[in-house]
Amino acid sequence: MGNKLGKGDLLYFDANGTTQVHPEVQKAICDALQHYGNPSTSSSLGKTSKALIASSTATILKNVFDTDAGNLIYTSCGTESNQLAIQLVLQSYQSSHPEGPIPHILTSTIEHPATINYLRHLESLNQITLTCVRPSSSGQVPLPTLLSSLKPTTILLTLIYAQNETGSIQPLSEISSLLKSTSPHLKIHADASQAVGKVSCTVSGGLSGVDLITITGHKFGSPKGISLLYTSTTYPPTSSGGYILKGGGQMNGLRSGTENVPYIVGLSKATEVCCNLEKEYNSIMVNFKNSLTSEIDKVVFNCNSDEEGLVNTLSIGFDDIPKKITSSYIISLCEKNGLIIAAGSACETGKGSYVLRECRVGDDIGRCTLRVSCGFWNTREEGRRAGRILGKVVKEIIEKG
Repeated sequence: MGNKLGKGDLLYFDANGTTQVHPEVQKAICDALQHYGNPSTSSSLGKTSKALIASSTATILKNVFDTDAGNLIYTSCGTESNQLAIQLVLQSYQSSHPEGPIPHILTSTIEHPATINYLRHLESLNQITLTCVRPSSSGQVPLPTLLSSLKPTTILLTLIYAQNETGSIQPLSEISSLLKSTSPHLKIHADASQAVGKVSCTVSGGLSGVDLITITGHKFGSPKGISLLYTSTTYPPTSSGGYILKGGGQMNGLRSGTENVPYIVGLSKATEVCCNLEKEYNSIMVNFKNSLTSEIDKVVFNCNSDEEGLVNTLSIGFDDIPKKITSSYIISLCEKNGLIIAAGSACETGKGSYVLRECRVGDDIGRCTLRVSCGFWNTREEGRRAGRILGKVVKEIIEKG
């Protein structure tokens, strides 16, 4: 398909940061804008909008989760969906256990800030107790450690299914089977924001046994501003109209706010056109890796990202990079040469990200780690070109010392 950024020959390889909006998604949104009725009203216009939501929901359930059961709660972003998942489980527990004890939540140390910072906030309010499990160097959380961390009061395990920086994938169906055999009432939430179109998100496959699932539109061809939370069971509505956003009681009393009908339609279309691209992504990244390593042999693939994990993602560090060089500097040179990539995270201190440190990536590699991630618009030839650009930039840095 090729880049459509309108910036000459720039190659955009930061899909995990955000994707372009797919042209068919743009068209679907523009068409849906003609249907301006409020879906909460009983007019014919409102009923048309409500029907668009219903048909979009059925499409998403089938295309992403491979089911016609379950519920979708539409939200504004992945952050809101993750925090809503936590509140659904937490408030349900509090309602049935008004005298306590304080519930326990289990997670990992490599979660997105939307999850880990929120959980630490709840812990500071004494609403939960919290255990954060550290992954191995592969980026996967050890199953025995998760199992031994369960407590009688554990109500929720929340894990990032596909890590946004490293691409590492948690075996959530296996985790679910193991933990629920010991704790059958445990709820499991997957932050699958980076997973759609890259790894199985079906509730009978990759996410079997998972109760709540976050997906985020701008990670696979939709605009920013639309996300959802899948729930396998129905949660009761609140008297205030929502578990986080209170008000008119939209989304069956679980999340207030007038539904963004055009973006819901666009999200549905994205699940049709951006969902089965794993083989193409793999070919693009193989070409990238081959071109990169033909230019330079000082490459380190963090968390085995060249062999395991998301097919569209590589977490790349380099040996022999001068200590004064950080990922931000390499990124700026790459853009001058026509390539847009990202760091593992913002590296203003030059010490790399907390995710890389938790995965036992040393600071000498972490400070210059880059994340390269392709999307539906990239081609195999662009993969080759991108690898050559990065390889030549890093080779020149090393040679200059």
